[in-house]
Amino acid sequence: MDAALIILVILTIKDCVFGKQKTQDEYLSIRNTLPIKGLFTILIIFSHYVTYYTPQGSDSIYRMLKSHLSQAVVIPYLVYSGYGMAYRLKQKGKDYLGTILRRRIPQVLLGMAAALVLFFVLGLLRNQYFSWQTILLSLIGWESLGNSNWYIFGIIGEYVIFWISFQVLRIRDNKQTRLAGLLLTTLLTAAFVIWIRWMGRPTWFYNTLAMFPLGVAWGLYHEKVDRLLHEKSSLWLLALAITIGVYELGVLQRNVNLVWYTVFCAAFAVAMLLLSMRIQLNSPVLDFFGKHVFSVYILQRLFMIILTDWGWTEQKPYLSLILVILCTSTIAIGFDWVMDKLYKKLHLK
Repeated sequence: MDAALIILVILTIKDCVFGKQKTQDEYLSIRNTLPIKGLFTILIIFSHYVTYYTPQGSDSIYRMLKSHLSQAVVIPYLVYSGYGMAYRLKQKGKDYLGTILRRRIPQVLLGMAAALVLFFVLGLLRNQYFSWQTILLSLIGWESLGNSNWYIFGIIGEYVIFWISFQVLRIRDNKQTRLAGLLLTTLLTAAFVIWIRWMGRPTWFYNTLAMFPLGVAWGLYHEKVDRLLHEKSSLWLLALAITIGVYELGVLQRNVNLVWYTVFCAAFAVAMLLLSMRIQLNSPVLDFFGKHVFSVYILQRLFMIILTDWGWTEQKPYLSLILVILCTSTIAIGFDWVMDKLYKKLHLK
Protein backbone atom coordinates (compact mmCIF):
# COMPACT_ATOMS: atom_id res chain seq x y z
CA MET A 1 0.00 0.00 0.00
CA ASP A 2 2.94 2.32 0.49
CA ALA A 3 3.65 2.22 -3.25
CA ALA A 4 -0.01 3.00 -4.00
CA LEU A 5 0.12 5.90 -1.56
CA ILE A 6 3.24 7.31 -3.25
CA ILE A 7 1.49 7.14 -6.64
CA LEU A 8 -1.51 8.97 -5.17
CA VAL A 9 0.75 11.69 -3.74
CA ILE A 10 2.39 12.14 -7.16
CA LEU A 11 -1.01 12.35 -8.86
CA THR A 12 -2.11 14.94 -6.30
CA ILE A 13 0.88 17.30 -6.42
CA LYS A 14 1.98 16.77 -10.03
CA ASP A 15 0.04 19.67 -11.56
CA CYS A 16 -1.28 21.45 -8.51
CA VAL A 17 -0.78 25.19 -8.13
CA PHE A 18 0.48 26.50 -4.78
CA GLY A 19 0.10 30.00 -3.41
CA LYS A 20 -2.47 31.35 -5.83
CA GLN A 21 -4.97 33.42 -3.90
CA LYS A 22 -8.52 32.44 -4.78
CA THR A 23 -11.78 34.26 -4.29
CA GLN A 24 -14.68 32.71 -2.39
CA ASP A 25 -16.36 31.80 -5.67
CA GLU A 26 -13.25 29.89 -6.78
CA TYR A 27 -12.19 27.85 -3.76
CA LEU A 28 -15.72 26.60 -3.06
CA SER A 29 -16.59 26.00 -6.70
CA ILE A 30 -17.24 22.57 -8.16
CA ARG A 31 -14.02 22.92 -10.16
CA ASN A 32 -12.02 23.27 -6.94
CA THR A 33 -13.90 20.83 -4.69
CA LEU A 34 -14.14 18.02 -7.25
CA PRO A 35 -10.47 16.91 -7.05
CA ILE A 36 -10.50 17.26 -3.26
CA LYS A 37 -13.44 14.88 -3.03
CA GLY A 38 -11.69 12.62 -5.55
CA LEU A 39 -8.55 12.50 -3.41
CA PHE A 40 -10.47 11.42 -0.34
CA THR A 41 -12.54 8.94 -2.35
CA ILE A 42 -9.32 7.14 -3.32
CA LEU A 43 -8.16 7.24 0.30
CA ILE A 44 -11.46 5.60 1.29
CA ILE A 45 -10.86 2.85 -1.28
CA PHE A 46 -7.44 2.27 0.27
CA SER A 47 -8.92 2.33 3.77
CA HIS A 48 -11.52 -0.31 2.94
CA TYR A 49 -9.19 -2.43 0.85
CA VAL A 50 -6.65 -3.01 3.63
CA THR A 51 -9.35 -4.67 5.73
CA TYR A 52 -9.46 -7.55 3.23
CA TYR A 53 -5.92 -8.87 3.66
CA THR A 54 -3.23 -9.47 6.27
CA PRO A 55 -1.00 -6.43 6.89
CA GLN A 56 2.45 -6.51 5.33
CA GLY A 57 5.71 -4.77 6.18
CA SER A 58 5.44 -2.67 3.02
CA ASP A 59 2.25 -1.10 4.38
CA SER A 60 3.86 0.68 7.33
CA ILE A 61 3.70 4.27 6.01
CA TYR A 62 0.16 3.93 4.72
CA ARG A 63 -1.08 2.33 7.93
CA MET A 64 0.44 5.17 9.95
CA LEU A 65 -1.45 7.62 7.73
CA LYS A 66 -4.65 5.61 8.01
CA SER A 67 -4.36 5.51 11.79
CA HIS A 68 -3.68 9.24 11.92
CA LEU A 69 -6.54 10.27 9.63
CA SER A 70 -9.01 7.88 11.22
CA GLN A 71 -12.52 8.94 10.10
CA ALA A 72 -11.25 12.28 8.77
CA VAL A 73 -11.39 10.89 5.22
CA VAL A 74 -15.17 11.44 5.17
CA ILE A 75 -15.08 14.99 6.53
CA PRO A 76 -14.89 16.73 3.11
CA TYR A 77 -18.15 15.13 1.99
CA LEU A 78 -20.04 16.20 5.11
CA VAL A 79 -18.63 19.73 5.01
CA TYR A 80 -19.24 20.25 1.29
CA SER A 81 -22.70 18.71 1.54
CA GLY A 82 -23.69 21.06 4.36
CA TYR A 83 -22.13 24.00 2.50
CA GLY A 84 -23.89 23.10 -0.76
CA MET A 85 -27.31 22.91 0.88
CA ALA A 86 -26.81 26.21 2.70
CA TYR A 87 -25.58 27.84 -0.52
CA ARG A 88 -28.68 26.73 -2.44
CA LEU A 89 -30.88 27.82 0.45
CA LYS A 90 -29.39 31.31 0.23
CA GLN A 91 -29.99 31.36 -3.53
CA LYS A 92 -33.52 29.95 -3.64
CA GLY A 93 -34.82 30.65 -0.16
CA LYS A 94 -37.55 28.52 1.41
CA ASP A 95 -38.50 27.08 -2.01
CA TYR A 96 -35.31 24.98 -1.88
CA LEU A 97 -36.60 23.06 1.15
CA GLY A 98 -39.22 21.26 -0.91
CA THR A 99 -36.58 19.81 -3.24
CA ILE A 100 -34.89 18.01 -0.33
CA LEU A 101 -37.84 15.65 0.16
CA ARG A 102 -38.87 15.55 -3.49
CA ARG A 103 -35.46 15.05 -5.09
CA ARG A 104 -32.37 14.87 -2.90
CA ILE A 105 -33.43 12.11 -0.47
CA PRO A 106 -35.24 10.02 -3.15
CA GLN A 107 -32.08 10.16 -5.30
CA VAL A 108 -30.00 8.72 -2.46
CA LEU A 109 -32.56 6.03 -1.66
CA LEU A 110 -33.01 5.01 -5.28
CA GLY A 111 -29.25 4.90 -5.86
CA MET A 112 -28.84 2.83 -2.72
CA ALA A 113 -31.58 0.42 -3.79
CA ALA A 114 -29.99 -0.08 -7.21
CA ALA A 115 -26.59 -0.80 -5.64
CA LEU A 116 -28.12 -3.23 -3.15
CA VAL A 117 -29.52 -5.30 -5.99
CA LEU A 118 -25.94 -6.00 -7.09
CA PHE A 119 -24.85 -6.92 -3.56
CA PHE A 120 -27.94 -9.10 -3.12
CA VAL A 121 -27.11 -11.02 -6.31
CA LEU A 122 -23.49 -11.37 -5.22
CA GLY A 123 -24.69 -12.66 -1.87
CA LEU A 124 -26.84 -15.33 -3.55
CA LEU A 125 -23.86 -16.43 -5.66
CA ARG A 126 -21.87 -16.78 -2.42
CA ASN A 127 -24.71 -18.72 -0.74
CA GLN A 128 -25.52 -15.81 1.52
CA TYR A 129 -29.13 -15.14 2.40
CA PHE A 130 -30.49 -11.98 3.99
CA SER A 131 -33.63 -11.46 6.04
CA TRP A 132 -36.23 -9.00 4.84
CA GLN A 133 -35.47 -6.88 7.87
CA THR A 134 -31.79 -6.66 6.90
CA ILE A 135 -32.67 -5.84 3.30
CA LEU A 136 -35.12 -3.08 4.25
CA LEU A 137 -32.80 -1.54 6.84
CA SER A 138 -29.96 -1.68 4.32
CA LEU A 139 -31.93 0.70 2.09
CA ILE A 140 -31.34 3.48 4.60
CA GLY A 141 -27.84 2.34 5.54
CA TRP A 142 -28.66 1.02 9.03
CA GLU A 143 -27.67 -2.49 7.96
CA SER A 144 -25.52 -3.78 5.10
CA LEU A 145 -25.53 -6.51 2.46
CA GLY A 146 -21.75 -6.25 2.27
CA ASN A 147 -21.73 -2.67 1.01
CA SER A 148 -20.48 0.43 2.80
CA ASN A 149 -23.48 1.82 4.60
CA TRP A 150 -23.06 4.11 7.61
CA TYR A 151 -22.45 7.31 5.64
CA ILE A 152 -25.71 6.84 3.73
CA PHE A 153 -27.64 6.54 6.98
CA GLY A 154 -25.88 9.57 8.41
CA ILE A 155 -26.35 11.83 5.41
CA ILE A 156 -30.04 10.94 5.00
CA GLY A 157 -30.49 11.84 8.66
CA GLU A 158 -28.70 15.16 8.13
CA TYR A 159 -30.86 15.97 5.10
CA VAL A 160 -33.99 15.42 7.22
CA ILE A 161 -32.52 17.51 10.05
CA PHE A 162 -31.71 20.35 7.63
CA TRP A 163 -35.24 20.24 6.20
CA ILE A 164 -36.83 20.35 9.67
CA SER A 165 -34.50 23.03 11.01
CA PHE A 166 -34.99 25.54 8.23
CA GLN A 167 -38.76 25.32 8.21
CA VAL A 168 -38.49 28.55 10.24
CA LEU A 169 -37.82 30.31 6.93
CA ARG A 170 -41.42 29.66 5.96
CA ILE A 171 -42.40 32.10 8.71
CA ARG A 172 -39.85 34.74 7.72
CA ASP A 173 -36.60 34.58 5.76
CA ASN A 174 -34.01 36.84 7.34
CA LYS A 175 -30.68 36.71 9.17
CA GLN A 176 -32.30 35.82 12.47
CA THR A 177 -34.29 32.86 11.13
CA ARG A 178 -31.29 31.56 9.20
CA LEU A 179 -29.25 31.67 12.40
CA ALA A 180 -32.09 29.88 14.17
CA GLY A 181 -32.06 27.24 11.44
CA LEU A 182 -28.32 26.73 11.88
CA LEU A 183 -28.61 26.43 15.66
CA LEU A 184 -31.47 23.96 15.32
CA THR A 185 -29.46 21.94 12.76
CA THR A 186 -26.60 21.76 15.26
CA LEU A 187 -28.82 20.79 18.19
CA LEU A 188 -30.71 18.13 16.23
CA THR A 189 -27.43 16.73 14.90
CA ALA A 190 -26.20 16.43 18.50
CA ALA A 191 -29.44 14.63 19.42
CA PHE A 192 -29.06 12.40 16.34
CA VAL A 193 -25.51 11.49 17.39
CA ILE A 194 -26.60 10.72 20.95
CA TRP A 195 -29.44 8.51 19.66
CA ILE A 196 -27.18 6.55 17.28
CA ARG A 197 -24.71 6.03 20.12
CA TRP A 198 -27.50 4.94 22.45
CA MET A 199 -28.62 2.42 19.82
CA GLY A 200 -25.22 0.77 20.08
CA ARG A 201 -23.90 1.55 16.61
CA PRO A 202 -20.09 1.62 16.10
CA THR A 203 -18.39 4.98 16.69
CA TRP A 204 -17.81 5.59 12.98
CA PHE A 205 -21.57 5.81 12.52
CA TYR A 206 -21.70 9.13 14.33
CA ASN A 207 -18.31 10.62 15.29
CA THR A 208 -18.01 12.90 12.23
CA LEU A 209 -21.63 13.95 11.72
CA ALA A 210 -21.08 17.31 13.45
CA MET A 211 -19.15 18.37 10.35
CA PHE A 212 -22.40 18.71 8.42
CA PRO A 213 -23.65 21.69 10.48
CA LEU A 214 -20.13 23.12 10.28
CA GLY A 215 -20.52 23.04 6.49
CA VAL A 216 -23.93 24.70 6.81
CA ALA A 217 -22.39 27.44 8.96
CA TRP A 218 -19.62 27.98 6.41
CA GLY A 219 -22.20 28.21 3.64
CA LEU A 220 -24.23 30.82 5.50
CA TYR A 221 -21.45 33.03 6.83
CA HIS A 222 -18.21 32.43 4.97
CA GLU A 223 -18.31 35.65 2.89
CA LYS A 224 -17.15 37.93 5.70
CA VAL A 225 -14.37 35.55 6.72
CA ASP A 226 -13.31 35.08 3.09
CA ARG A 227 -13.20 38.82 2.49
CA LEU A 228 -11.03 39.37 5.54
CA LEU A 229 -8.61 36.56 4.72
CA HIS A 230 -8.50 37.57 1.07
CA GLU A 231 -7.51 41.13 1.86
CA LYS A 232 -4.81 40.27 4.41
CA SER A 233 -2.51 37.30 3.78
CA SER A 234 -1.07 37.67 7.27
CA LEU A 235 -4.49 36.92 8.75
CA TRP A 236 -4.79 33.83 6.55
CA LEU A 237 -1.42 32.59 7.84
CA LEU A 238 -2.44 33.31 11.41
CA ALA A 239 -5.76 31.51 10.96
CA LEU A 240 -3.98 28.52 9.45
CA ALA A 241 -1.40 28.44 12.25
CA ILE A 242 -4.09 28.55 14.94
CA THR A 243 -6.10 25.86 13.15
CA ILE A 244 -3.06 23.59 12.89
CA GLY A 245 -2.37 24.13 16.59
CA VAL A 246 -5.93 23.17 17.49
CA TYR A 247 -5.67 20.20 15.13
CA GLU A 248 -2.52 18.93 16.86
CA LEU A 249 -4.21 19.30 20.23
CA GLY A 250 -7.24 17.45 18.87
CA VAL A 251 -5.04 14.60 17.61
CA LEU A 252 -3.53 14.22 21.08
CA GLN A 253 -6.88 14.29 22.88
CA ARG A 254 -9.31 12.77 20.37
CA ASN A 255 -9.47 9.39 22.13
CA VAL A 256 -10.54 11.01 25.40
CA ASN A 257 -14.16 11.59 24.42
CA LEU A 258 -16.45 12.55 21.54
CA VAL A 259 -16.09 16.28 22.23
CA TRP A 260 -12.34 16.15 21.63
CA TYR A 261 -12.86 14.00 18.55
CA THR A 262 -15.20 16.68 17.22
CA VAL A 263 -12.53 19.32 17.88
CA PHE A 264 -10.09 17.22 15.85
CA CYS A 265 -12.60 16.89 13.00
CA ALA A 266 -13.51 20.58 13.01
CA ALA A 267 -9.85 21.64 12.90
CA PHE A 268 -9.24 19.23 10.03
CA ALA A 269 -12.24 20.67 8.15
CA VAL A 270 -11.22 24.30 8.65
CA ALA A 271 -7.60 23.54 7.69
CA MET A 272 -8.87 21.90 4.50
CA LEU A 273 -10.97 24.97 3.67
CA LEU A 274 -8.13 27.38 4.40
CA LEU A 275 -5.61 25.42 2.34
CA SER A 276 -8.05 25.15 -0.55
CA MET A 277 -8.03 28.96 -0.70
CA ARG A 278 -4.37 28.84 -1.79
CA ILE A 279 -3.94 25.41 -3.41
CA GLN A 280 -5.53 24.24 -6.66
CA LEU A 281 -5.46 20.52 -7.44
CA ASN A 282 -5.36 19.75 -11.15
CA SER A 283 -5.67 16.04 -11.81
CA PRO A 284 -8.07 14.36 -14.26
CA VAL A 285 -7.86 11.20 -12.14
CA LEU A 286 -8.96 13.01 -8.98
CA ASP A 287 -11.66 14.85 -10.96
CA PHE A 288 -13.01 11.51 -12.15
CA PHE A 289 -13.31 10.06 -8.66
CA GLY A 290 -14.76 13.34 -7.40
CA LYS A 291 -17.43 13.16 -10.08
CA HIS A 292 -18.37 9.56 -9.23
CA VAL A 293 -18.18 9.74 -5.42
CA PHE A 294 -21.48 8.03 -4.61
CA SER A 295 -21.17 5.14 -7.05
CA VAL A 296 -17.52 4.44 -6.20
CA TYR A 297 -18.25 4.60 -2.47
CA ILE A 298 -21.22 2.27 -2.64
CA LEU A 299 -19.88 -0.23 -5.21
CA GLN A 300 -16.18 -0.58 -4.32
CA ARG A 301 -16.66 -3.53 -1.96
CA LEU A 302 -18.19 -5.69 -4.71
CA PHE A 303 -14.80 -6.37 -6.23
CA MET A 304 -13.00 -6.49 -2.91
CA ILE A 305 -15.32 -9.30 -1.85
CA ILE A 306 -14.93 -11.18 -5.14
CA LEU A 307 -11.13 -10.95 -5.18
CA THR A 308 -10.94 -11.93 -1.51
CA ASP A 309 -13.03 -15.03 -2.25
CA TRP A 310 -10.57 -15.88 -5.02
CA GLY A 311 -7.67 -15.42 -2.62
CA TRP A 312 -6.14 -12.67 -4.72
CA THR A 313 -6.12 -9.94 -2.05
CA GLU A 314 -3.75 -12.06 0.04
CA GLN A 315 -1.67 -13.53 -2.78
CA LYS A 316 -1.59 -10.56 -5.15
CA PRO A 317 -2.51 -7.48 -3.11
CA TYR A 318 -1.27 -4.82 -5.54
CA LEU A 319 -2.75 -6.48 -8.61
CA SER A 320 -6.01 -6.87 -6.70
CA LEU A 321 -6.01 -3.19 -5.73
CA ILE A 322 -5.50 -2.18 -9.37
CA LEU A 323 -8.35 -4.47 -10.41
CA VAL A 324 -10.61 -3.07 -7.68
CA ILE A 325 -9.96 0.48 -8.84
CA LEU A 326 -10.34 -0.31 -12.55
CA CYS A 327 -13.45 -2.48 -12.15
CA THR A 328 -15.11 -0.11 -9.69
CA SER A 329 -14.40 2.86 -11.98
CA THR A 330 -15.85 1.05 -14.98
CA ILE A 331 -19.03 -0.06 -13.27
CA ALA A 332 -19.40 3.38 -11.63
CA ILE A 333 -19.52 5.03 -15.07
CA GLY A 334 -22.28 2.67 -16.21
CA PHE A 335 -24.12 2.90 -12.89
CA ASP A 336 -24.15 6.70 -12.92
CA TRP A 337 -25.23 6.80 -16.56
CA VAL A 338 -28.21 4.51 -15.89
CA MET A 339 -29.17 6.27 -12.67
CA ASP A 340 -28.94 9.71 -14.30
CA LYS A 341 -31.40 8.58 -16.96
CA LEU A 342 -33.69 7.17 -14.28
CA TYR A 343 -33.51 10.31 -12.12
CA LYS A 344 -34.47 12.46 -15.11
CA LYS A 345 -37.30 10.13 -16.08
CA LEU A 346 -38.69 10.28 -12.54
CA HIS A 347 -38.14 14.07 -12.41
CA LEU A 348 -35.68 13.72 -9.53
CA LYS A 349 -33.08 15.84 -11.27
